[in-house]
Amino acid sequence: MAESKVPLDTIIKHLSDTLSQHDSTIRTLEESIESVRSQIDTRINTIRDDTKQELQSLETNLTNLITAKDTVWTQVSDSIHSLNTGLQELKTLFTNHIIAQSPPTEHSTPTNVQTTVHTPVHAVPPPFVNTSLSTSYVLLQTHMQASTTIVLPPSTTLPTFSGKPTERPRQFLLRVEEYARTVNNWSRATLLRGISQFLKDDAFDWYCQLQQTHNVPTD
Repeated sequence: MAESKVPLDTIIKHLSDTLSQHDSTIRTLEESIESVRSQIDTRINTIRDDTKQELQSLETNLTNLITAKDTVWTQVSDSIHSLNTGLQELKTLFTNHIIAQSPPTEHSTPTNVQTTVHTPVHAVPPPFVNTSLSTSYVLLQTHMQASTTIVLPPSTTLPTFSGKPTERPRQFLLRVEEYARTVNNWSRATLLRGISQFLKDDAFDWYCQLQQTHNVPTD
């Protein structure tokens, strides 16, 4: 059987068509790859920008939280320092003038308190007490009397001190002295013997412990 011969022109045309198809396919693939790469780059840039903004926002929030925490801690530290200072002043006052006296048995509503005063304890005011308080110490020692009856008005009108960090012991002492002098006409010595009637909560508990142990509490 004789072999059929394909014309050379036909072969060349077939090869040319095949190469053209391959070239078109390659160009299509290149365009697709470029499109995908462009989309990927756009997406990466978007994610990077979003992440950067979120990190900046997180950093700002953390900075604000740290600042707020520092502010609160400063306020708490100041309150604790103020409370410790006030309690130290009360300790000094009670130690110098009340330890040797008989303590009240109850912290009750207004009542008549009969107190017998023994020989006053002569003590030097602590160095951190101001001039007016130092003068008060001297006057309290010189105005002690042999026997005094203390009559308290209704408790709702009394200046009180409970030992909270927000309270100021110096302000309480000034207010209670003014109150006792103007309302009840008490002397400083009378006020000192009946000061437990103006104490509440932690301050009163500390006072009772001081009177029971006849010593300054250590806890």
